[in-house]
Amino acid sequence: MRQDETRRDESRVCSQYSRGVFAIFGLYDKRSVNTLTSFCGALHISLVTPSFPTETEGQFTLQLRPSIKGALLSLLDHYDWNRFVFLYDTDRGYAVLQSIMERAGQNGWQVSAICVESFNEAAYRRLLEDLDRRQERKYVIDLEPERLQNILEQAVSVGKHVKGYHYIIANLGFKDISLERFMHGGANVTGFQLVDFGRPIVIQLMQRWNKLDQREYPGSESPPKVDVQVHS
Repeated sequence: MRQDETRRDESRVCSQYSRGVFAIFGLYDKRSVNTLTSFCGALHISLVTPSFPTETEGQFTLQLRPSIKGALLSLLDHYDWNRFVFLYDTDRGYAVLQSIMERAGQNGWQVSAICVESFNEAAYRRLLEDLDRRQERKYVIDLEPERLQNILEQAVSVGKHVKGYHYIIANLGFKDISLERFMHGGANVTGFQLVDFGRPIVIQLMQRWNKLDQREYPGSESPPKVDVQVHS
C-alpha cells in the first residue's frame, strides 16, 4: 500500500471514530487488510466484513465468510489425494496454501503449488499443457472468481475438461461458476456452497429481495453474493 493510501485510510477510520461510530461494515484487500484491522483493534471499533478471512484472528474483526481450510483438508482426506496441483493467487493471502503444505509434510503428499497471479490466458494454457505432460490430473484451485472462471475456460480450450480430470474449487460460490462444458466433457468438479437455494427460507428471502426498490436499495438488482454444502 502506498503511503498516501495508508494516510487516507487512517483518516477515514479516525473520522468515523470521532463521530461516535463503533462498528464498520466494509471490504478489504491484501494491501489494506493489516492497516484496517490494526486500526480497528487499536480504536476498539468492530470491523464486519465479507472479505476473505484473515490469517490471524483479530478481536475486533467479525468475519461473515468462514474459512474454507478445514473443509478443504477434510475433502482431500476423503478423496485420499496424495499427489495434486495447487493453483493459487495471493489476493486472499497464504492461509490455505500454508495449511495445504503443512498437511502435505505430515502425510507425505506430493503437491505442486503454483502462483498464477500474473498469468494471462496464453500462460494458463501453457501451464495446463505442461502439467498434462507430467500426467497431472488432480487440481485444487484457490482463486478469486474472475481469475477462476478464466482458468476454467482455458482448461476447456486445451481439452482438460474430460473424464479422468478432477478439480476441487476452493471457494464458497460453487453455483456461481459456469461449468456446463465440464459437465458435457466428463471431468469431476467439486466445490463448496454456503447457501442452499432450495430451502424455503432462502426462497422467501430471494422473493423479498427481488421486490426491493432499486432506488432505495442500490445493488438489489443483483442477487446477494454471500454464497457448506459440497457438490461433486
